[in-house]
Amino acid sequence: MRLTLRTLLAYLDDTLPGEEAKLIGQKVAESPAAQDLIETIKKVTRRRRLSTPPSDKGSGSDANAVAEYLSDALPSEKIEDFEKRCLESDVHLAEVAACHQILTLLLSEPVRVPPTARQRMYRLVTGPESLPNKKPGSTVPVGGILPDEPLPRADDSDAAYLLGMKAFGQTESSGQRIAQLLVLGGLVVGLGLTAFAAWPRSNPSDLPPKRSNVEVAAKPADEVKPKPGENREPPAVPMPPPIEIPMDEQPAAPPPPVPMDAKPPMDLVPAAQPPKPDALPVGVLDTPDKVVLAERGGKWVRIMPAMPSVMSAERLVALPGFKASLKLEAGPVVELWGNLPDQVPIPILESSVTLHPPYDGFDADLTLHTGRIFLTTKKPTGSTIRVRCDQEVWDVTLPDDKADVVVEVTHRLVPGMMVDVDPSEKPLAAIRLAVIKGGAKLKVRYKNLPDLAANDMVFWSSKGVGFQGPTKPGPNQPPVSASVLSRTPPGANEVLAKAIQQTLTEFAEGFREPDSCRVRLAEMLAEREPGLNETIAEQSKRAIRPTIAVLGNAAIGDLPPTVDGLVDETRPRVRDAAVYGLLTLAASSPTALDQLAKLLNDKTRLSADQAQSAVRLLHGPTEAERTDPKALDQLVEYLNSPVLSIRQLAFWQLVNEVDPESRGVKSLSGFDVAAPPLARDGFVAVWKRHVEDLKKKEK
Repeated sequence: MRLTLRTLLAYLDDTLPGEEAKLIGQKVAESPAAQDLIETIKKVTRRRRLSTPPSDKGSGSDANAVAEYLSDALPSEKIEDFEKRCLESDVHLAEVAACHQILTLLLSEPVRVPPTARQRMYRLVTGPESLPNKKPGSTVPVGGILPDEPLPRADDSDAAYLLGMKAFGQTESSGQRIAQLLVLGGLVVGLGLTAFAAWPRSNPSDLPPKRSNVEVAAKPADEVKPKPGENREPPAVPMPPPIEIPMDEQPAAPPPPVPMDAKPPMDLVPAAQPPKPDALPVGVLDTPDKVVLAERGGKWVRIMPAMPSVMSAERLVALPGFKASLKLEAGPVVELWGNLPDQVPIPILESSVTLHPPYDGFDADLTLHTGRIFLTTKKPTGSTIRVRCDQEVWDVTLPDDKADVVVEVTHRLVPGMMVDVDPSEKPLAAIRLAVIKGGAKLKVRYKNLPDLAANDMVFWSSKGVGFQGPTKPGPNQPPVSASVLSRTPPGANEVLAKAIQQTLTEFAEGFREPDSCRVRLAEMLAEREPGLNETIAEQSKRAIRPTIAVLGNAAIGDLPPTVDGLVDETRPRVRDAAVYGLLTLAASSPTALDQLAKLLNDKTRLSADQAQSAVRLLHGPTEAERTDPKALDQLVEYLNSPVLSIRQLAFWQLVNEVDPESRGVKSLSGFDVAAPPLARDGFVAVWKRHVEDLKKKEK
């Protein structure tokens, strides 16, 4: 099917069959010209005061031509000129589009004619149809000619909308009007009688007797003598037992009076103020060579270097490892800081934000979903930026263009490895803000910090401590500019860092289309193992590529390839990266854990208990379980589980949560959970002895 103006109108009005509509939809998605034409059609059909096409013969405005074109009866040699005229003239385009919409409405929905309107129309003709008492049938022929007699005066224009009810019009006879008035009068009289009957009236017998002014002396009653042997004493009335009050029990003291001038603390930042939902251009990607994805219509699309514009109301994600800079129109600069565990071993991977049109008095408004961002400004007079996260609203003011602030948001599943965690309990959220250089002002609910200086840090947790700070690094701690909160944290392996950077650059350059992100990640995930005859740099890149792919899939919420990485039998680094990705994904998506259990069951045929054990291991141990002998024995027991995913999760929790120092011990950290059972026995025995040492140390 060709994509013409007529087929495009049929596609917009939903009159095409399913297969043809799907085919036209694909062609529209691939054609920018068709998308522009759709927008033009929507605009011209909604434009007010649009003039009508000229009626002269040379203008090409022929109603018959429009009808023939819409009916696919216009000669082929005239179609091109007709469509060209419509594309060049908004008036002709609006006429064709409007006619198509009207025809679609008339042909797709039955026409409802009020019975009164039908009867009035048939009074214009002669024949049996014009009889006043004749009821309309299922099919009514239209025929006859106009009578010579003058037409009666028409009723009110709204009478056609009465849908069968009698109208009080001038075409009705006097008898009909009198009957209607009598019915109305009867209703009024009946309503009055009903109200009169229901009105409450006083009953003379219910009134109290009137008191007389003359007092009448009371006569003494005749004394009734008791019969012989009759006891005249009144019957004894039983009394309730007395209530015993203990002597040492004192009555409860009344609550202290509330002072009249006591007022609840005022919100400095209204938490209920929602972000503006408008989709507007708010800035550009200042580093177009970095991979930043935007969620559009349920798909992740890369912001390409040729079109670096950034829109509000779109979720943006800098994939793990990429550092990207967003330059906003009002002056602020938002740097998205993606991270890989091989770069900095902290629970931060992708950086995800949604920009919003700012309110008056603000230069930027954004929601930080997860990860780390750096805030600076190009304005010498400073900028005010509103940062939202987990119902928290933080207003950050940068006084000048030399201020530098870092904000990070992390989420974590509620820990609990030995018992099931309540599924309704939300993951733990934490916000941390630090001033790298210069100064800053911060307004939080119930808190105003106008004088934050360099190295000042504040912290908020959704559970437990709440808001804390400002604090400064301890005497033995480095400043913020040299800590893990900086842009280039210390301690990175230079050779590995160079290989990571080259791999990320190759990944970005390999994008052929904006929506080919999943294709690029699948290509990198299929990377073969490095060969022994390759250079160290090439071996490092081959080992890093599938790691970046697994973490990238987790960053965009693609769970199946992430689970594939967890059960990979040949690449330990891929399994380790999959655990990092699943921890972040499960904490940010409320349905991820249920989907994970289902995928594990489908891919590896786990039982319900085994899938539940994997989910518990993903939650990780609580503080008490880190030293609990029973929990430690359970983790070591999981190292011998027949399920690869359970062995991997248990090993990850041991070396990362229970005893992080074991990562530097080869006999403990060199465990390959995918090895055969005989090869695993030696490592399991080493871990059993190490766990016994941990138990003794805690005692």
